Amino acid sequence: MNKKILKNTIIFLRNILNKIFINNNLYLRELTINDKDDIFNYSSDVEFCKYLDFNVPKNSDDILPFLRQITNDNNSGTRIYWGIEYKNKIIGTIGLLNINNIKMKAELGFGIGKKYWGKGIINRCIENVLNYSFIQKKFKIIKIGTNINNIRANNFILKTGFIKDKETKIHTYYNMTKDRYLSKINMDK
Repeated sequence: MNKKILKNTIIFLRNILNKIFINNNLYLRELTINDKDDIFNYSSDVEFCKYLDFNVPKNSDDILPFLRQITNDNNSGTRIYWGIEYKNKIIGTIGLLNINNIKMKAELGFGIGKKYWGKGIINRCIENVLNYSFIQKKFKIIKIGTNINNIRANNFILKTGFIKDKETKIHTYYNMTKDRYLSKINMDK
């Protein structure tokens, strides 16, 4: 990829990442170092971290490597990740990981503070990210995986329209194709 195309892609991603309106109090926006305290507040909950592949942070400075990685990956185009802002506070994150622009696929990842579980917030965020993925980015497939023992997440993923792909001793994997997504949104109209 030549430098001009790469620079334009980075500028485009930064514009996309700035802020996506979902409703009056809910946005997806680019994460900054200033979000470390909000992220620490929800990610320091042992139950939040139970099925995730990282240790419970001990203080807000433990969040800095995560934020730097997100920023680097967003800038390189290997990931597109947003903070979930609700009432001017970051309450979770959502994004596309392991982006493959040749095969037109990516993985979806998300996490939201326990206080906001079951309120429909993450569902609205997923709808927006899937729309962005399939309509704007023209991806053909989005995959997601979760710990096999995380019953709540496994049930939620199925309810959002993903289909179970495979299961290992540790994880269950799901996928959503563009055709299935388009059929789902047409049925919802």
